[in-house]
Parts: sequence; structure tokens; C-alpha cells
Amino acid sequence: MESFSMSQYKRQSLNVYVGEIGETVAIRYLKKRGFKIVSYMILSDLLSLKSPRSCPPEIDSYLGSMKKNFLEMKSALEKGYGGKEHRRRGFDFLAKREGKYYVVEVKTNDAQLTRTQKEELLLSKKLGFIPLLVNAKVTLVANLEDVVIQFL
Repeated sequence: MESFSMSQYKRQSLNVYVGEIGETVAIRYLKKRGFKIVSYMILSDLLSLKSPRSCPPEIDSYLGSMKKNFLEMKSALEKGYGGKEHRRRGFDFLAKREGKYYVVEVKTNDAQLTRTQKEELLLSKKLGFIPLLVNAKVTLVANLEDVVIQFL
């Protein structure tokens, strides 16, 4: 029988969890510094609605003159990967402060930008956004004293 390691099986879900914590930390950090934060994917989905009346007016006021640039960036990201339609997750957030717009990518601990993410950040810059990389350090602590074992 092949050996099976639970640590390998759980590693991905733990990394996802740590990444989500890193994004939460990044949001708090940016908000404390006066940024208004919007999820890239929620914004993208709202602007994809068939009826323009379905899009909340706050979105138009948030994006202002950058709406056209945002839609162009969204389209370019979705057409990436050799021109094939692709549902790109997009950046982590869109941020706004003092009339300037930022696309935010969060990396936690030792995570690095991929080549594609670097290219996408450069594309956003060409479209008038300021690329912003936030590195968050997250440490999880589990004490052995907190482990409880019960036999059922």
C-alpha cells in the first residue's frame, strides 16, 4: 500500500487560509491609511451586468472617469492567455485615495508574483492605474496545550 501524508493533503488549504488572512490584514492596513477598497471581482461582476441600471450608482461614482479604463483592463485580462476567453480572477482589490486609483495584489509570507501577474500589473499601469503590491507576514501559532483529544 502506498504511504499517504496528511500534511501534504492539508497544505494547500492551509496556504489558502493564510492568504485570506494576509488579504484581511492588507485591507485593514490600507483603510487605516485612507484608501477606499473595493473587491476587484465584485466590481468586475457588477460592471458585467447586462442592464446598466442594475449596476449600483456607487460604482459609477467610485470609478468616475476611470470606468472606461477599468473595463478595458478587465477585457484585456479576460482575453489573456493567447486571446482565449478566460475567467481571470483579477487583482485582489481596487483601491482609491486622493483621486488616484490603484490595483492591489497581496502576497503573504514568501509568496511571489507570477510572470503573468507582473505583466498584468504593467498593463494596469498603462491604463492609468497605480500597481500596488502589499506583502503581509502571517504567522499561525498553535500551542500543544490547546489540543484536545476525545475518544467517542
